[in-house]
Parts: sequence; C-alpha cells; structure tokens
Amino acid sequence: MFQSNRDGSRREFLGNALKFGAGTLLIGAAPAARAGEDVPSVPSGETPPWLGNLEDPVIWFSGGLYHVTVNCWSERKAFLLTSSNGITNWTNRGLAYDPTSDFLRYMDGTVNHWDKIERPNVYLEKGHVVYFTFAVIDVPKEQDHGGEPHGSKVIVVPFDGAALDRDLQQ
Repeated sequence: MFQSNRDGSRREFLGNALKFGAGTLLIGAAPAARAGEDVPSVPSGETPPWLGNLEDPVIWFSGGLYHVTVNCWSERKAFLLTSSNGITNWTNRGLAYDPTSDFLRYMDGTVNHWDKIERPNVYLEKGHVVYFTFAVIDVPKEQDHGGEPHGSKVIVVPFDGAALDRDLQQ
C-alpha cells in the first residue's frame, strides 16, 4: 500500500485494489481507447469486475499531471490513469502496455516477446520519463523450473515521456 500525506488531511491509497482519496473509489467509465486497443470499459458509477485484480502501481508526476500505471493481472494488460492533483478526478487514459502484443522492438526491427511483463517502474530526467523498467519472463510462471534459461529478468525500455506529456496536454 502507498500512502502520501500531501496537505495534512488527504492520502492516496494503492494496494491490490486501486483506491484514491480517503478510501473513495474514483474510477469511472473508461474513455474510448485509441484505435485497435482493447480496454475493458465500465459504465459510469459501476465498479469494474476486475478492480480487485490490479497490482504493481507506479506513480509519478510529469507534464503537469500525476500518472499511475497499474497492471490488471486478470486482463493481462496495464492501464494509465492521470489526475491534475493526484487525489481526485482520475482519468483512465487506456492501455499503458499489453504483454500479449509484441510491442518491445529494437531499432533493427527485432521483436522481444515476454509472456509476463510486470513490476513497472520509471526513471525520469528533466521532469519526463525516459525509461521504464519491468520484470519479465518468457514463459508462464508455472513453466519456470530451476536449471532452465527461462528465469525472470529485469529489462530497461527507453521511453519518450516528453512526447507522452505533450500528447496528454491536447
């Protein structure tokens, strides 16, 4: 659980269930996803059935917004939410990353595919994310046995956080 006391009375709570504010759930309807993205939507005011399946939140401030990237293990996708004050009015920006797609590519076109991409973290320079780190494994966890080359690894992925921050301002 993450707890931050900003003004002496408000706190953020993040755990296996994602809650913001003084224990109040503030996730509403998911906006339309960018073309081709599969984001579970929930009617406003309803609790998403997958809400208790959120884990591995990472929080940062950049581009005038607080950001939360959180993994939904039952959907096998991670989502990005933003807020101007980090307490209220969180907006679901849609898919942050999808381990079921081959989105990790080298400049030469080589594709890295990982069965699980978890435990995100960010590295910021000059106020913008420049790298994400992830714990990854190339097979389902139950197929990882000792003495095999499948053990989990930490990868560092370059990221254009300045472009993200510009895009979110529009």
